[in-house]
Amino acid sequence: MIFKYRRQQKVAQISSWSGSILIHVLLVILLLLITQSRPGKPGKIHDGKKVSIEVSDSKDLIAEQQPLDAIQVSALNPWAIQTPQQPDVQVLEEISQITTSEPTISMKMSPSDLENSLSGNWASFMSQSNLGELGATFFGLQARGGKFVYVVDRSASMANGRLDAARNELFHSIESLTSRMSFFIIFYDVDYLKMEAEGLVKASRHNREIYFEWARTVPAAGSTDPTKAIQFALRLKPDAIWLLSDGEFENDSVVDQIRATNQISRIPIHTIAFADNSGEDSLRLIARQNRGNYRFVSP
Repeated sequence: MIFKYRRQQKVAQISSWSGSILIHVLLVILLLLITQSRPGKPGKIHDGKKVSIEVSDSKDLIAEQQPLDAIQVSALNPWAIQTPQQPDVQVLEEISQITTSEPTISMKMSPSDLENSLSGNWASFMSQSNLGELGATFFGLQARGGKFVYVVDRSASMANGRLDAARNELFHSIESLTSRMSFFIIFYDVDYLKMEAEGLVKASRHNREIYFEWARTVPAAGSTDPTKAIQFALRLKPDAIWLLSDGEFENDSVVDQIRATNQISRIPIHTIAFADNSGEDSLRLIARQNRGNYRFVSP
């Protein structure tokens, strides 16, 4: 029995070894088939034959490459820098002709024709603005702007033709204003008489006729103190004020009060000593302190 068992055990071992050998043989055959299907290295012998591999030179490979089109390159690389196209020569010539041409205006064109040639908002702006207006003069003292107040002495000393002479120059000054400019008239003694208007009025022909007629009715009377008249004139916020006086002021504080009232607005006040220069010192000081000019006028 023991002998029979050992014999069976040997048969099993032999069968196991045979199976293992068979599997290894199959694996070797499979490896040989795989290696034959792949190219070998130079000098490598496969199945008794020498296999060689040809490698092209890298320069030949680069030379054979074809350049890509610019559109293809930009499509592959969106960040590629593209060469700018040269502008058309004809287009450049047309632009040069446009930019080098200069507008010409006929010097024979009248001011009215020039204004009529303007169109749209520009014409409206020119007609409504004060461009080109240098101001006005009163007894030779020029003031800049377009809004003026005339403060004229009507005290008793202005009788005997002085007030009439001052009035005539007043009318002449206002007549020189354009219709777009404005004016206001104030006569004073210790108080003041003003035009019947709420504020500055346009220097139209109609307004000139109305307020000139009123000015002719103002008589010479009273003393000389322009303080209240100037304070009212400053409230109108004109571009300039003319102050005319024919003598000394009754109130010594006139200069200081005018300066204090005009300290913020700083409206120019031009002063005129008319026929009598006894009040010259005060008038000079008022002009100097209020950005104005002084002048003595003998009728």
